[in-house]
Amino acid sequence: MTFCIAKPRTFSRKITLATGEDFTATFEVISDEEFEQLGGEGRDGEIALLSKLVTHLDGIEGEGGDPIRFSEDLKSQMLGFADIRIGLLRGYLEGRREIRTGN
Repeated sequence: MTFCIAKPRTFSRKITLATGEDFTATFEVISDEEFEQLGGEGRDGEIALLSKLVTHLDGIEGEGGDPIRFSEDLKSQMLGFADIRIGLLRGYLEGRREIRTGN
């Protein structure tokens, strides 16, 4: 397959939280420079970075077990939790490392 630089590059990963719960996140691959610019310290830096990286979330359910469709509000709500941010950051970094090594 031919590589097209103009097309957004994405990948999906299963994110497993410390509680054992999991969901799937789709990430946009950004340049190293953009990653460094967005990735500030602490909570605000994590949220800014993940707001850009995360393009879709699947496998999220409400309290009654009904699936919740992806929305920017859902993403914002999930980014409010440190354990979810850590899982998403780990998932992006692992996926980016695999892309670099060609796995």
